[in-house]
Amino acid sequence: MRVDDLTGAALDWAVAKAEGFEPFTDTVSWLIERDGEYVGLPQYSTDWAQGGPIIEREKIDLEWDITRALPERVAWFAQLDLDPREVIGETPLESAMRCYVVAKLGDEIDVPKELL
Repeated sequence: MRVDDLTGAALDWAVAKAEGFEPFTDTVSWLIERDGEYVGLPQYSTDWAQGGPIIEREKIDLEWDITRALPERVAWFAQLDLDPREVIGETPLESAMRCYVVAKLGDEIDVPKELL
């Protein structure tokens, strides 16, 4: 699946993978193992407390530019320092997390069908 199309739990799953976690499901919810404990999949794409530190650590630039917006999308653009690719999203967190996943895992990734 193209990372540009990921949203919600599928995007959060991809960010967890980019962070080095191996997300898994207990058939009820998606979890990761952090510091020896199983915790719910972080909501990187909607929670600034989860996604914000990645933006700061990775020095992801965010820009609002209505003049470059696609007709069907809001114009938040994200770009990693020294990486020429720009990634668009409907919110700053969504575009930044997509940008991070693209930089770490590539433009396309395999996402579990349960998340789509």
